[in-house]
Amino acid sequence: RFESAVMKLCVYNDKLYFGSMNFESGAGLYVNTDDDGIEFEAIFTDGNGNRMNAYVWQLREYMGRLYIGTFKMFGEFDLYSYSTESTGDGTLNDKLVVVVETTDAFGHEGHYGIRSFAIFEDSLMIGSATSKDDPATKVFQADLLPENTFN
Repeated sequence: RFESAVMKLCVYNDKLYFGSMNFESGAGLYVNTDDDGIEFEAIFTDGNGNRMNAYVWQLREYMGRLYIGTFKMFGEFDLYSYSTESTGDGTLNDKLVVVVETTDAFGHEGHYGIRSFAIFEDSLMIGSATSKDDPATKVFQADLLPENTFN
């Protein structure tokens, strides 16, 4: 498997993660598995099931979860979040619990990527990239609700 670039690095739960770029088969998300920061294990590859997710553009920890924002070559961005809740046998993939937050930019046509994350007044702010004049680039806010809704 060939990854063209490391697009983003992030520390989450004391482990180093990176998101990759791969225009052929889709991006991947990887976690460090050794003490030297050299060995990595794939959390997902192939764009997490959609090869149009060419790269993981952003990674950010928020409220105990790792948020993953994509750049999608055709269509609208994906946003995933992971937590590391233990489920038993101790293997990495058994511990990670994924939530698909959106696979269509929350219904906003033309918003192809998550360009930035920030924490503002206890909310996760998400800055998008778009190729359209109308609607222009948006900032989405994650409200602090149990269902972690976005608007």
